[in-house]
Amino acid sequence: MDLLAERGRRISVDELNTTRLLAHARKQAVQRKLDDVLIVDVDAHHYENEHYSDILPYMENDVFRQWTMGGRGQTDRGSIVPTNAGFIQDMGGRVTRYPLRRSEKTEPGGKFRDVQLGERWMDAMSVDYSCLFPTGMLNIGMHPQKEMEVDLCWAYNRWVTEKVLPEADGACTPCSACRSPIRPPACARSRPSAAARA
Repeated sequence: MDLLAERGRRISVDELNTTRLLAHARKQAVQRKLDDVLIVDVDAHHYENEHYSDILPYMENDVFRQWTMGGRGQTDRGSIVPTNAGFIQDMGGRVTRYPLRRSEKTEPGGKFRDVQLGERWMDAMSVDYSCLFPTGMLNIGMHPQKEMEVDLCWAYNRWVTEKVLPEADGACTPCSACRSPIRPPACARSRPSAAARA
């Protein structure tokens, strides 16, 4: 599959690799000696929509869990959170990593996929630490059911802290784990911490 990139240049799916995509960034990082400087990306994102089948089992409310998991059918791409309709994050096709992200190869049996991909862009740009945020779940505050909002946030936070971060070797700070429901504040406070539950 070929994508038409900026100025009519065609990019083959086989070419997609974050390390190659950011080769110029790596070259500049070396030239500017950025490896000698502490760099923290305070707005890093990952694509949790690719992992809903892993996240949803963490929902504590049995009914909500059944609704969300059953309603998703056979697809991995079903939306359980409100979206920004009309927002074109890929800049009209000019940012090719969005449509091709799923085709990027990672080491089978290695670290979690998002960790491997994150390490590639962090290494390319000499980033030492990143503050990890969800992408689609940033819209969770628009969910019409406040209880569903709370349970989805809880499930996502548990998944990130229990499954993803242990493989990140301390390089990612879970700002996503700070992902609290927008409303009502009492619901966010009502959840016991992981330490309190142990």
